[in-house]
Amino acid sequence: MTNTVGNDCDIEMLELSNQMLPSDNYSVIHQVMSSSMVDNDSLVIFVAGNNIQLESKFEVLAGAQFIAQILDCSELSARQELENILKRKAELIWTLKR
Repeated sequence: MTNTVGNDCDIEMLELSNQMLPSDNYSVIHQVMSSSMVDNDSLVIFVAGNNIQLESKFEVLAGAQFIAQILDCSELSARQELENILKRKAELIWTLKR
């Protein structure tokens, strides 16, 4: 199953296999598994309630930003705030590197 989801935590598990990931928040209730690549100049955030599994082919290309966070969906408002903070921090770092 390959889905791109926002901050709504509406699916149990997300598997991202062998694809180039654009900037996005990938948020699920239980588990994110990925063997994909984070595209350069992208900001990718994985958030899951229990597990984030990065497979051997997972790669973050030069110039990309990647954040992974375990956070329960029941803490949705705190979780959205955290994602916004992490995203702003990563964007600032990315801007400073240019």
